[in-house]
Amino acid sequence: LVQLLKDLHTLLLLSGTSYSSSSSSAAGTSSSSSSRVQPAGASFFSEAALLHGSFVSLEAAAPAVSGTVPQAWLATAAAAALQPKLLLLPNGSLLLQSLQLLQALGLIDPGSRFLSSFFAAADALLDTFSGRNCLELLSAAATAGQLPGPALTMALLQHLAPLRLSPNDVVSGMRLLASLGIRPSPELLERWFGITEAAADGLLPQQLVQVLWACCCWQVQPPEQWMHVMLKGLVPAGKLSAASPATAAGICRCLWQLGVQPAPGVLAAFVAAAQHAILSPIQQQQPQQGEQQHWWDAESLSVLCFCLQVWQHAASLTWKAAVAAQAAVVLPLADGPSLLRLGMYLTIVFEVNPEQEADLADWQQQLLQAVDAQLPVSDAAGDITVSSSSSAGASQDGQRIPAECLSLLQLAVLQQQPVLSMDLQKRFLAAVGAAAAAELLTTWDITALWGALHEMETAYEDEIAQEAAAAGAAGQSHYLQRCFAQSFEIRMDLIRSAAEDWLKVAYQLRAGAPSKALAALPVAAEQFEVQIPEQSMRNLQETLQAAEAQEQQLKQALLLQEQSLQEVPASLLQGLDEVAPEDGLELAAMYVESVDHAASWRRMRRLGLSVNDSWVLRGMDDLA
Repeated sequence: LVQLLKDLHTLLLLSGTSYSSSSSSAAGTSSSSSSRVQPAGASFFSEAALLHGSFVSLEAAAPAVSGTVPQAWLATAAAAALQPKLLLLPNGSLLLQSLQLLQALGLIDPGSRFLSSFFAAADALLDTFSGRNCLELLSAAATAGQLPGPALTMALLQHLAPLRLSPNDVVSGMRLLASLGIRPSPELLERWFGITEAAADGLLPQQLVQVLWACCCWQVQPPEQWMHVMLKGLVPAGKLSAASPATAAGICRCLWQLGVQPAPGVLAAFVAAAQHAILSPIQQQQPQQGEQQHWWDAESLSVLCFCLQVWQHAASLTWKAAVAAQAAVVLPLADGPSLLRLGMYLTIVFEVNPEQEADLADWQQQLLQAVDAQLPVSDAAGDITVSSSSSAGASQDGQRIPAECLSLLQLAVLQQQPVLSMDLQKRFLAAVGAAAAAELLTTWDITALWGALHEMETAYEDEIAQEAAAAGAAGQSHYLQRCFAQSFEIRMDLIRSAAEDWLKVAYQLRAGAPSKALAALPVAAEQFEVQIPEQSMRNLQETLQAAEAQEQQLKQALLLQEQSLQEVPASLLQGLDEVAPEDGLELAAMYVESVDHAASWRRMRRLGLSVNDSWVLRGMDDLA
């Protein structure tokens, strides 16, 4: 093996065309070159002193090829030379570090024979692996782009279960396994929960969010006692204040996703930490480089507000002022889901006190400007592309308003009857039309958005009446008043045309719609002067009667279930737009009592799940 490493050193010299110039500065960059090959550096050769001399020359050669892609023959030759010797290594630690060293030098390709031989050697040397080695093996394999097979993975987890791990390693292990889609056994999870509970006082908030995120990925409910101890550890002054906003908001989001309602004292700690950070002078302007650690960005603030809204937290005047001040800074930077979460929270908060109507009007205009920036845009051909919150790109930076959450705009802003600009009105109607045509909306969505159309109509009518009255009072000509009326008719034609298009889509999607939404179709048609053909009306009535019968059966089944007489048949929840078996009986009960609340709740849930991947990682790493 010593000779093989010397040969590898020679190959690196031959492949590194810039080695002559770079080696002259190697002495001045020894610390940086050492860090480049960590963790496969000195620790590897400290356990094999005979190889230390070879490592020195190998490490010196590393800067010559670092950051470049080795020639294919080099990777093939190195892997072929080392492959048959892997089983000669005395323990799993050296085996693992040999893989890490080759990775640091860029000599491992996914699917290579070397990795197959490496996994075979790991299986043979498994009893020599420490607990941390097991996790490092999975991490290195994931970095190499090829995980071990199911049999070796299961053997690794079984071997890992009784081994000692530090609390920090347990946290990292839970995050690693969750990110790789590997679910630990109940016994291993129980052991890990015990280790982290015993170390609760020493764990940082970003470590807690890693554990909670892993539980969300596995759909595992943490033990109640564990949750109580971990959340209690967040209350001491300064602990949450030292965490980044993404970490604090990330904890809240995971708790919400797990169905956990934090105690009032824990909620107060979250609000106090956010309030203190937001009201500090640095928060009132966009941060400079190096000042972002505690800056409440749009996504973190909106997720925190979303959770507070769901948990029915009573907002104090100071907290309202803090959210209002920070929202003024971050709304122009908000993506679609974030501005909807913030918009809904701000509207509810400022609706409570009628004396704050002027503040609410200010928020309307700020939100409308943000909505204008986040509505789907048309391409060069004039086509508009909309996406759902579950689409492939929905969890990336820069996401726009998810299609199925367009109806929440009415709850967030449009129900307050703001006057939209002509351009914004056209873009809003076009976005809804594109989403409806792509069947990303349901009949309930469309009927809810009809309410937005009616509110637009009312707002424009009031505006035109005021402008016409002002023109008359100023003695201006009838011609100017006719211009106001003509402008009004143009806007109304757009609204009525959109209403007719939406009605056709709502009719086509009527199967599975709630009875309330079906009953609203003829009413909306009459309101917007749209004619429904007789046969279509008969079909609609039949669908309405079937929906009413199914909802009545569901209501009776829920009553029997509440009396412990029988379970609710899953068939009663199948084929419905606004509730499904996986939503649970709580939402089903909400559905039969108030379909509007149930449908809004489902969309709020989608909105809460629609977060950027980079934001999740920031919360775990406590980075700005």
